[in-house]
Amino acid sequence: DDDDDDDSILRRYEVEAGKNWDRFYGSNGTKFFKDRHYLHKTFPEEFGPIYGGSGGGDGASDENDVETFRRACRGDDNTFTVVEIGCGVGNTVIPLLERSEALKASIAATNDDDVDDDDDARRSSPAPPRLR
Repeated sequence: DDDDDDDSILRRYEVEAGKNWDRFYGSNGTKFFKDRHYLHKTFPEEFGPIYGGSGGGDGASDENDVETFRRACRGDDNTFTVVEIGCGVGNTVIPLLERSEALKASIAATNDDDVDDDDDARRSSPAPPRLR
């Protein structure tokens, strides 16, 4: 029965997911996933000010954008926290942290070999201390 075959294949991939990621990273290292520097284009209102662009998404620059972003940071220590689930090796969140001291990040890794404070060998640069 085709359904049984599909279920068997699905179960096998679920059971072997960690081993498959290890094999993938072993073959590709840091060459496959590149740092992402496009969030200000995809989410201009949320991330535009971090990159010095307009929050309106029209491509115009507003000198008050960074100050507006800082005022929007309502954390106890005047910071803004980004949460990323399934962070991989940090190719999205670490470039954001490098752009702004007002940012902090909380991450949830899906693999033991994802971002690791003790071993940044998978990244070309170490994770900033504001990553938890």
